[in-house]
Amino acid sequence: MLALLVVAIGLALAAAESCDERDVLAVLGAPPRTLRRTNGGKAFLLTLLGGAVAVPVGLLPVAVVTRVARDGFPVVVPWRTIGLVVVAVLLLAAAVRVSTATFD
Repeated sequence: MLALLVVAIGLALAAAESCDERDVLAVLGAPPRTLRRTNGGKAFLLTLLGGAVAVPVGLLPVAVVTRVARDGFPVVVPWRTIGLVVVAVLLLAAAVRVSTATFD
């Protein structure tokens, strides 16, 4: 959930910035395909970076609590689930930004 929050904040900030960039590209005569690719690439990169930051930050409290508890509480990190969520959010964010690039 922390990864989703970080990604959402990053994409919202990028969307606010990209309006000016989109206007400049449109004035220069860039085709809509270029706008879509630019927005999709930016969303992909921001989501990837957000996941790379959010996953370790989300797992850090678990590591600290299990180290302090020392009662033999087994912690299994759900790497498959984390990977699926990060990849799904990554692809979804890029797809949404690409589909809305021409309508911003």
